[in-house]
Amino acid sequence: MNAVGFTWQFSRAKQTIDPSQVVAHGAFSPYRLLNSPATLVSCDVINKPVAAKVNANLPQTALELVPFKSQQRALHCNLNWFLAGWITARHASFLPKSIPRRNVDRQTRCDKIATKPSVMINILSVRCSLAFAPYLSESLAQFLDSGYVTPRVVLQAGTGLIMRSDGELAIRYQEREYRLGPAETCHYRATLNLRVEAYDIALMPDEIVMSNFNGAVVLSHPQSEMWLEPPVVNALVQMFNVGTQAESILPEWLNASLGGGRLLLSDQRSGRWVLLGPDHVEALASRLPSVSAAKPNTQSQPPTIEIKGLPIHLQSAIKLAQSLADFAATGEIESYDEITPLYSLSVSPSTEGIELSDSTNRVAITKREAGKWASLMTVELERLNMTQFERGQIRTTLADCDGGRWILQWGDAVFIPRCFESAFKHDRCENKFRMKKIGELTTLLDHHTAHCVALNDSEKVALEA
Repeated sequence: MNAVGFTWQFSRAKQTIDPSQVVAHGAFSPYRLLNSPATLVSCDVINKPVAAKVNANLPQTALELVPFKSQQRALHCNLNWFLAGWITARHASFLPKSIPRRNVDRQTRCDKIATKPSVMINILSVRCSLAFAPYLSESLAQFLDSGYVTPRVVLQAGTGLIMRSDGELAIRYQEREYRLGPAETCHYRATLNLRVEAYDIALMPDEIVMSNFNGAVVLSHPQSEMWLEPPVVNALVQMFNVGTQAESILPEWLNASLGGGRLLLSDQRSGRWVLLGPDHVEALASRLPSVSAAKPNTQSQPPTIEIKGLPIHLQSAIKLAQSLADFAATGEIESYDEITPLYSLSVSPSTEGIELSDSTNRVAITKREAGKWASLMTVELERLNMTQFERGQIRTTLADCDGGRWILQWGDAVFIPRCFESAFKHDRCENKFRMKKIGELTTLLDHHTAHCVALNDSEKVALEA
């Protein structure tokens, strides 16, 4: 069957479809419908499957047809994959210098602009944009006051978050849902409030959320999220107030236009747009002094322990070491999964003994090996001087590292230098950290990563020790 010739007809004027000529997709060899478009230069090139709705009841015999020609030319189809890849590589490697590369350079610059550090809120395994902070803070406060939260669906940064309650506070985001009790709600309310204060997160009319982060204004709205550097913010403010165009200052992915006393911003990367009024532009102007003074910093990562090439994060290391020791002694293993915004770990029995896996790797450990790995992990945990606390679903892990200690609470990881430990004696704010006592919890925020942890009295004492 000539697939390209078949799709050629669909790319022209509307054609009448004969149901007897339609073959179910399952009858074809997988992904061989349009394997060789690049070799037929006289036809249109199509790089995705073509489907057409047929309003007819197909006979069973039609569904069981097999394209014999396609099956008999399996070798030819496989060679087409190699040929198509070779042609692509040839054009990419030997592109004539006379051909303008403006579009290529433009896309490269847009990709660099689009690459920004993630500013996220971690709630157990749920990781959502910082733009959801005002909504989450309001719902958490309502749940603590009345034990009930008004069900709501919030759209920000092109994604949706659902909050409801049925004895517990349920938060659902991107197919992950977790339930919070009063202890967890109090914990995350404290971390959210500190983030709102530190980044000046404000919910404005028309569901627009603004915040300051690492020398930029993060402008979020239900459709998408934009990062605006200080020169861009200043140009937009001048454009709105004076009416002059500033296209030379604006990045290539951003288009701005005035009309009806409003400023229209269009993101060319996603095709999304947002309409700003005078109050929004005034808020942008008021943020210029603070964002201009911010200085981004590099982010370090907490250490991990490797078992046969599988990285074990410190928050899961103590429980895994105990599970391996129990398996070596009794031969029994209890399956469990740990899912965080940064990693996942699954422990389950297997034919070899015990199986450890994350999102990309999988290893098997026999009963004999389990005792060895448990001993090695115990030695490493003692070297790191690890301490772990459990408060409901909140797990706090403290670990030594060169020059300080790590504080780990699921997706949040904050590194405290030795010279900064005296700050726990009183509230203080430095360039990199912000600390505040909220209720019975001491909250600590890393400005440059947006990671925030909250410690109770016993955890704070362990950190100081």
